Amino acid sequence: MILIALLSLGACGDSVQPLNTASPASLRFPAPPADALRAALPGRSLLIHGATVIDGRGGPPQEGMDVRVEAGVIEEIGVGLTAPELPHLDATGLFLLPGLITSHSHVQSVPGSILRGDSAEDIEQQQTLQLRAYLASGFTTLLDPAIGAETAARLRAHVDAGHPGPEIAILAPFITPAGGYMTTAEMRGQAFDDFWPAVDDSTDLDALFAQAQPLSPVGAKVALEDGVVFANLATFDDAIIERIHDAGARARQPLFVHSIRNEDHRRALELDPYALVHVGLWDESIAPDVLAELTRRGTYVITTVTLNHLAAWGWHRAFEDDPWIRQRVPIVQWETATHPDEPKRLSHLTSEIMRPSWVPGGLARVSAPMFTPSLADAAEATASGTAAVQALEAAGVPWVVGADEGNSPAYTTFFHGVSSQIELEQLEAGGLSPAAILQACTRRPAEMLGVLDRLGTIEVGKQADLILVAANPLEDGMVALRTLQWTIQRGSARTPASWLVDP
Repeated sequence: MILIALLSLGACGDSVQPLNTASPASLRFPAPPADALRAALPGRSLLIHGATVIDGRGGPPQEGMDVRVEAGVIEEIGVGLTAPELPHLDATGLFLLPGLITSHSHVQSVPGSILRGDSAEDIEQQQTLQLRAYLASGFTTLLDPAIGAETAARLRAHVDAGHPGPEIAILAPFITPAGGYMTTAEMRGQAFDDFWPAVDDSTDLDALFAQAQPLSPVGAKVALEDGVVFANLATFDDAIIERIHDAGARARQPLFVHSIRNEDHRRALELDPYALVHVGLWDESIAPDVLAELTRRGTYVITTVTLNHLAAWGWHRAFEDDPWIRQRVPIVQWETATHPDEPKRLSHLTSEIMRPSWVPGGLARVSAPMFTPSLADAAEATASGTAAVQALEAAGVPWVVGADEGNSPAYTTFFHGVSSQIELEQLEAGGLSPAAILQACTRRPAEMLGVLDRLGTIEVGKQADLILVAANPLEDGMVALRTLQWTIQRGSARTPASWLVDP
């Protein structure tokens, strides 16, 4: 279907002129509403009083619980706890959950930056704003599966210095063939100047893995995609696939594989993958042999079912009247996404980047309307993705939530933080239970990332990454997470408005 053409976009070169440009005034979030609570508790120690705890371990909610946090660590959970020396957070009537984890986010990518022609300085500023949006949406940890080494180090240092932002886990190196996925300037845009080099027969894969080690990656990513509508990307041959597998084994790095179709998943399985970074299957059902093998191996699978839904926003503006979204999108990105010329520019961009090499750019632009998805197309594709996740759930395959936000600096509507919340809601709309979805964005991704000893559940001795919401997500569904009152990261407690705009 036409919509699947929207999944691997980048820049379109000189034919698209900037829609607008970033300015100091636009490189911020909108002012919070007058009635928004902007509050923060001092330090990283506090006593949370009277919460209903949904601890992420699968048991029933526990009412009237107190949680004592000291120096960012949960020290005590019980009833009637006292700690007069600590700041108190009254959580009566609120639901306490583990901080959410999203497992496919491209924090290096700035939505719409190609259409704006952002400078390097503007991109860096927006990247730090995007980190705030995750905390304001309840996500305290993310996995970025494709990030340059310098950018990863810079953004982690920014968070470690005390600036707002989630914990950032990464995959590195990013392994893709020469002429393959994410190798051209058109796909990378201005933000990816420090990205990983393409791999060919002469590449020293052991050296590439060694180069990534100082970043402490949780795995490496391998791209297996020859294009979407047209086979216009290079792919790995069997010999290099074997070399990648062996190099990963020597480096003791789990391999996370980018594959979309059943045929791609079958090739991915030759790499003995730890995880697949997409469910894929936008126009086909998951094959029984693929499902059986994923089940046998216990391979993790990351959802990304809402890609088409988010992409369709670029043309149909289904997000514009949602104040929850508006508050979490930087002003400059909102201005681009709602610009009157944006649908036309995005259509040109889509058609140019996806065209076969033998189709002239001008002809591709003339055919741009072919690449404009309808909301019905988006709904059909999303339903196909959620059906695949339902099959994984029924078979016992461990799946985790990821929205692929950022996706490409060409797209204007893959908003950071926001997209992961939409992923949760789309999964529920597709028939997944709230309990299963919460497991897939708390305990299970912590297990996948190897951090279950300190994240993913509410237990004594674990890091105090927590959220407080006003509605019960087990009863009211994923939309309950939009009632977020406080996000607590490593014991630092702030309201969403404070995480967005306060120092």
